[in-house]
Amino acid sequence: MKLPLIAGVQEICDRTALATGRGLGELATEKFKSRTRTVLIVLIAALIIANALNISADLVAVGSGMNLLDAGPTRVWALIAGVVITAMVIMGCW
Repeated sequence: MKLPLIAGVQEICDRTALATGRGLGELATEKFKSRTRTVLIVLIAALIIANALNISADLVAVGSGMNLLDAGPTRVWALIAGVVITAMVIMGCW
């Protein structure tokens, strides 16, 4: 469900970078002045917090599923899932 939106945003960023030769961050810094920049920083911080909470909820869901299968405590499986997924992302397997 998120894939079309992600693909659309990536396409816009790519086209913008090709047309201007600069990244989206550089263009946003140039376009927005200090007052608006503060609002953007707050919004980006809120986005980072929301993403962290979403990731933790997903890991707890994995742990809860394993707990339902009587495989062990939720915390242990959430930690294992987090470590495995992080390792796979770092190694490029994901």
